[in-house]
Amino acid sequence: MDLTLLQLRSFLAAADALNFTAAADRLKIKQPTLSSNIKSLEAAVGGRLFDRDTHSVRLTDLGRACQLHARRLLEELDRAQSDLQRHVQGVAGSIRIAALPHIFPALLAPGLARFRALRPDVSLQFHDVPTQEAIELLRQGHVDLAIVNELGNEPDIRYQLLSERRFVVLMPHGHPLSGNGSMGWRELAGHDLIVVKSRDMETSHLLQSLRQSNVLPPITHWVNQLSTAVGLVEAGLGLALMAHYTAQHVRRPQFVVRPLVEPEVIGRVSLMTLTHREQSPQIRLLHDALTDTLRSRAQVLAGGG
Repeated sequence: MDLTLLQLRSFLAAADALNFTAAADRLKIKQPTLSSNIKSLEAAVGGRLFDRDTHSVRLTDLGRACQLHARRLLEELDRAQSDLQRHVQGVAGSIRIAALPHIFPALLAPGLARFRALRPDVSLQFHDVPTQEAIELLRQGHVDLAIVNELGNEPDIRYQLLSERRFVVLMPHGHPLSGNGSMGWRELAGHDLIVVKSRDMETSHLLQSLRQSNVLPPITHWVNQLSTAVGLVEAGLGLALMAHYTAQHVRRPQFVVRPLVEPEVIGRVSLMTLTHREQSPQIRLLHDALTDTLRSRAQVLAGGG
């Protein structure tokens, strides 16, 4: 039994009005078309839906049962259409995000909060993983976007810059190198250096490159956790090298954070999606929320606020 929406809408209009002329006017179709739609529905269900004479139109028992089912089906269809429209408009649905653990509070939190205020019915799911794992989750379809350090231009990845990544050094307040402004990498010579081991290979490659260029002194301590690095710095056992957004986690009165220059090493933190997949309205709005909040923060910092 194949039922069509046109048949059901025609029948339901006639069942509600009990007048074929009024029903046809309501649907803005001709009465013979309405009658034809109802006749084909009767053929599909296998029985008469209306008893008609020259004075009245009445539903048969089958017609009353069909009226209940038709109304239920069309109401469900309307709900489905409304829900799908909400997805198209970006006010419903979900976004699965893979991102570096340390960038959530420092870079993403304000933008995510802004997006949540704009789209409270869009659910957000998070995976805090290293860059390579995030990109693999993206390619496998397990997440909708990745926010990580750029490794290079890959043809299947769409890159949208969110923030630059700069290196800083964390040291105790009162350390001989503590002060204001940036400092050169070579000024670290003679001091114990601490680096948190990372599964993001670009950090290791970068430090190795600096070391081979005689810009970076030897690394004294490789640790597994940021808290370990912070504890060693606080105990006066060394200076910790990290990305600027990681340092946001440990800004305390007893520490000084200084940007490292000469050379100034700049990476890119980007929102990545697959080029062969269309970006949803939700992802476009999330990107705008993130970039707007990051831009606003940069303007405040530039103004000394």
